[in-house]
Amino acid sequence: MNTIIKQIMMIVLVMTFSLSIINCGATGTTTGSDDSSSGGSATGEATSGGDSSSDDTYTEATGTDEGEETEENTTVPTIKSLVDADSISLSQTASKNTTLISAKTTNTFKVTFSESMDTTSINTDNISVECDGKDQAITSIKADSKGSDDIADNEFIITMKSQLPQYTECDMVFTSDIGDLDDTDLEETTYTFTTACASSDTFNDSDVFDACWDVDNISSSASVSFSDNLVMNFTSVSSSDKTNIPFIYKLVEGDFEAVIHVSKRNSDEGTEEIGLAVSTETPAIWGDSVHIGLYYSAGFGDENTYSNHYKNDSAQSIATATTYTAKEIYLKVTRTGNNYTTYYSSDGSTWTKDGDFTNVTNIGQTASVGVFGATGNTKGDYAVTIDSFTFNSGSAIDQD
Repeated sequence: MNTIIKQIMMIVLVMTFSLSIINCGATGTTTGSDDSSSGGSATGEATSGGDSSSDDTYTEATGTDEGEETEENTTVPTIKSLVDADSISLSQTASKNTTLISAKTTNTFKVTFSESMDTTSINTDNISVECDGKDQAITSIKADSKGSDDIADNEFIITMKSQLPQYTECDMVFTSDIGDLDDTDLEETTYTFTTACASSDTFNDSDVFDACWDVDNISSSASVSFSDNLVMNFTSVSSSDKTNIPFIYKLVEGDFEAVIHVSKRNSDEGTEEIGLAVSTETPAIWGDSVHIGLYYSAGFGDENTYSNHYKNDSAQSIATATTYTAKEIYLKVTRTGNNYTTYYSSDGSTWTKDGDFTNVTNIGQTASVGVFGATGNTKGDYAVTIDSFTFNSGSAIDQD
């Protein structure tokens, strides 16, 4: 009997101990579940070396959260502005006849990015310029030490090997290989723009001529053609026919120096003239003007340079005529305020003063500057070949 009672007591003790163990395990599971819902279990398990699946979940979640935060804080670099040497802003698209940049001065650009850039990525492999299908060489690309907006290394100076051709559509392309200091790439960006008419011209493009020069009496009194230069064919228009003188010109403001190079003249009979004139805004070559020209008269058998200042059709001052027999000649007019000086040269380097006119007030600060010609020849046309018109200073209106 005692033996039976002892066995029963042992069974009760074992069952009580087992239930205690089971209850302890249930309490641990519940606590873990509660902690897990608040994120505590993951931390606790990671710290205590819990199972690997819980640890992977934490790492992945943390990585995702950090990745999303990084993405939100990453700013893709953009181009804030592209300007030329005169700080005229360009748009990303432009049409012809829109003066965006000056072909006379544009061989330097400044590009400004929105972020500090990896300077090694700003190079000629990643930036290119093309005008009318022809690549334009870049000499250098240099970073400014600090941009005007206090962002380091976000402004770069792009220097072209030469001036861009005038009145031409150009593309400047920035590739996606350009990046900022966070290795975030720029989206490929193309600036399309049209260059302005240049003040100077070598007369080798008829489309440029039509777009960039004003003409007076060309159709009725003269014709023009192009063969790497400008050929003017004058019909029988005498200088005494004051309202019908052929004139090719640009409107100019301010002080200037203008030069034409006449490389060939067919003047062997009759009376011919070719010259460089500065006239009023509405041209009046023999009305109100200062001009220097070359005058040939077969009847007198001589050829002279001459400089005149005309006011109200009357010559106010006439320089002494100088005999000049060479077929090639350079003619120059300078203006400082209301004072004009005329020169001629055989080589374009050594100049001889021909006329000096002071206090010329009848022309005005907006003037027509260009090439004129006339002929009294009744036996044929008078042709001259003009290689270039060079504008060394001053400002041609809407062209610089």
